[in-house]
Amino acid sequence: MQLEDLANEFNMDVEELRGVAAFVLGTNNLNRPLGVAEVAKLRGTVRQPARPATAGPVTAPPPNRPSRPSQGRPLLDRVRIVDLPPMERMLYEVRRAISDTRPEGTHLSFGPRPVRRVAFIKLAEAEGLRHRAAEWARAGFSVDEARMWYAEHPGIEPAVAAKLWGVGIGPVVARIRWGFQKVDERAWPIYEQVRDGSVSAEQFATELREAGVQLERTEPH
Repeated sequence: MQLEDLANEFNMDVEELRGVAAFVLGTNNLNRPLGVAEVAKLRGTVRQPARPATAGPVTAPPPNRPSRPSQGRPLLDRVRIVDLPPMERMLYEVRRAISDTRPEGTHLSFGPRPVRRVAFIKLAEAEGLRHRAAEWARAGFSVDEARMWYAEHPGIEPAVAAKLWGVGIGPVVARIRWGFQKVDERAWPIYEQVRDGSVSAEQFATELREAGVQLERTEPH
């Protein structure tokens, strides 16, 4: 199932759902068919509007009912960004900064996106932020630590970041392509090898220290 199909199912804007999916699934690679588990995870996160069991007749409003002005009406399907908890607000701000500075795509524009001022986000996006923030908190990260990792690796799983951070490997060193006890541009980055389980974070830390690479964290996590 494509992301566009889910957007139609949820009656959501595709770009809005893309932002939610990036947080919930932990990846920005969404221009592909989604797996069954990914679809189920998104369906469990996004609250779909309730639909009536049967369609009843359309009825007119009672006569002489005064119309309510739209100005000042509460936005029940929105959340103010300033009201988000610290971890969730940080994730939103970093994601927005990345989104506003990356190129649109070669078929649309080569320039940076214009910065947009946003005061509210929809409940579905807030739910995605809450889910992602809980993962970082469970992994033991403070807001500042999570900001460092998320800004460098938007799609990294907090559990993988915790393994690396726990042995002193920070987000910058985690980008090094390392193979056979030395830098190797043909190798996968350290964080991807730890994510896939091919090499442990502890082994990388040992090899890096022996090679004289300065780790970003010296105290145990």
